[in-house]
Amino acid sequence: MDNQIIRTETRPLRYGLDVFLTCIVWMLFISLSALSLMKFFNPDVLGENVFHRLKVYFYFSCLNAVGLIIWAVYNRIRFRKERRKNSPRTPLPNLLASLGVDPDMYMEMQKAQRMIVTHNDHGEIEKVSRL
Repeated sequence: MDNQIIRTETRPLRYGLDVFLTCIVWMLFISLSALSLMKFFNPDVLGENVFHRLKVYFYFSCLNAVGLIIWAVYNRIRFRKERRKNSPRTPLPNLLASLGVDPDMYMEMQKAQRMIVTHNDHGEIEKVSRL
């Protein structure tokens, strides 16, 4: 699909950073999940001291909170300004051709706030009726 309506341009460095950070977070999530399951089924790993176990869970939750705060600050800095340009307006003949409708049906679609769109077996628009 070469003529998409929404195009997003990403730089390779930023895309690589996103993939790298996402992989790290997923690895941390999987390792913490695996460790917690092992400790849940083997109570001798942490011993019988309940306070020690609660302290470990508290530290993990604090680490998780710090990670979420860092992620939120990163997203706030990253999306501070709108980087994307508006997509170019599609000319009416191209829009009519991509929808597969005639101008009368298109005007009917524009007038309707709520409508029922009927499609044929091939997914093309057959009829539009306003509610």
